[in-house]
Amino acid sequence: LKENFEYLQGRINLQADEAGVKRPEPICVVKADAYGHGARGVVPTLLASGCRFFAVSSAEEAAEIRNICRIRRYSANILVLGVVPTQLAEVLASYDIITTVPSLEYAKRLSLAAREAGVRIRVHVKLDTGMNRLGFPAHDKESIEKTACEIAECAKLGGISIEGMFTHFAEADDGSSQELAGANLRQAERFFEVSKLLEYRDRKCIKL
Repeated sequence: LKENFEYLQGRINLQADEAGVKRPEPICVVKADAYGHGARGVVPTLLASGCRFFAVSSAEEAAEIRNICRIRRYSANILVLGVVPTQLAEVLASYDIITTVPSLEYAKRLSLAAREAGVRIRVHVKLDTGMNRLGFPAHDKESIEKTACEIAECAKLGGISIEGMFTHFAEADDGSSQELAGANLRQAERFFEVSKLLEYRDRKCIKL
């Protein structure tokens, strides 16, 4: 696990340096008890290897990872990839958890819950570029333009702070098919089109 992470980090750093861009931070997904390997063993190993960003599927899992980090005296970002009930707004803030915003409607409810609790919640916006499971729709020109407008509206809500945006490739683990590679490219293009529209609308509305 340590070797895999360090190899991944090295490849990312090398490509970023060659491109002359800021080195990105890899996010290690450790949901479902680190996919059955045991979060209490996996997370400390990744922390010691330099990982400072984790992703899980629920607020409960996020709280567990935060407790592991605190015991080990490490600071790390933790993102919940699923939808967290808005009544847990205070829990999200107290454990410094980043949560996913998949729609304007949810953002409004989370904003209200956060303001009522007197807290501010860190969020990442989820785009649906082709997985067809969760997120702001971004499949064609019309939906992309509508989504960009709705995300910009989310950025104006109180109680939440948009820190990033992500999508989910439908079958990213199989690069053998030229057709699949084309599908992944189309999803990536949709993602970056939303990003460009957001920059055009308001450069301060979201940090990417």
